[in-house]
Amino acid sequence: METLISTSVDGVGQVVRLTLNVEGDNWKSYRDTGLNIELDDGATTSAPVWVEETYAVPFDNSFDVRLLVACPEQDASPFQQKAAELAEGDMVKVSEPLGYPYHAPINSRGKLILLAAGCDVDIFRSLVKKIYERDIDWMGEVRAYSGDVTGIEHIYLNHKNSDAMHYLDDLGFRAFDALMARSSATVARLDDMTEEQAVIEFVRFIRSPSTYVYVAGSEAVLEKLGDTVDERLGQPGAWKRIKDELRTQNHWYSHLQ
Repeated sequence: METLISTSVDGVGQVVRLTLNVEGDNWKSYRDTGLNIELDDGATTSAPVWVEETYAVPFDNSFDVRLLVACPEQDASPFQQKAAELAEGDMVKVSEPLGYPYHAPINSRGKLILLAAGCDVDIFRSLVKKIYERDIDWMGEVRAYSGDVTGIEHIYLNHKNSDAMHYLDDLGFRAFDALMARSSATVARLDDMTEEQAVIEFVRFIRSPSTYVYVAGSEAVLEKLGDTVDERLGQPGAWKRIKDELRTQNHWYSHLQ
C-alpha cells in the first residue's frame, strides 16, 4: 500500500490530483495505471487512472507519481466519489503502468475515428498526446465518438471547460485541440444531428479509404452499433464488411472487453 503525499481538486470538482511515492523503475508519464481504493464498508474499488507526471527520487528506487482522476459533480461512481474524498496520509494501492495498445498512424492526411464504445474518450489521451508530441500537423478530418448504447451517441467537441474531465490537464486539452483543429467546425454541426443522420454520417466517414479507426470499450456496445448500421442501411452484414475492409488495410485498431 502507498501513502498519499498530497491531494488537490481542480476544475470545480471535475479532476482530483493524487500524489504518492511508489517503488519500481517502470513509471512513465502519460500512461494509465490501476488504482485500488478501500471503501467505507471495507470493500475495495478500482479503475484505470491517468499518470500525469513522474519524478524519480534521487538515490532511491522510487518515484513520486501524480495521478489524475476524473470526478464529475453529478453521477460519479463509488470509485470517483471516494477518490474525491481522499486526504493526505490515506493509503491506496497502485499497479504497474498499463501497456497501451494503440500506435499513432503515419498518414497525417488520413481521416481519424476515435470510438469510445461504452466508455469515455479520455481512454485515447495517450494516442492523442503521442500525435501531439510528434509535432504532427494533422491535416485530415477527425471524429471522436462516445456512448453507452451504440458508441456514437455523442460527438466530442473538446470544450475548454465542460470537457475538462476528459482531457484532464492543459497538455491534454492542447493535444485534442491540435488534432481536431481543422475539423472542429464540421464536428460542431454533427452535434445537432438526429440518430439516423448520425449513423449515416458515421458510415459515410468510416467508408473513406483514408480513414483510420481506433475503438475501445465494450464488445457488446460495438455489436449494437453493428446492428444499428445494418438496420439503417438496410443491408445485413454491412458492418462486418466495413470492419473486414478496414482490417485488410490495417486501418482498424481495437481494444475491447
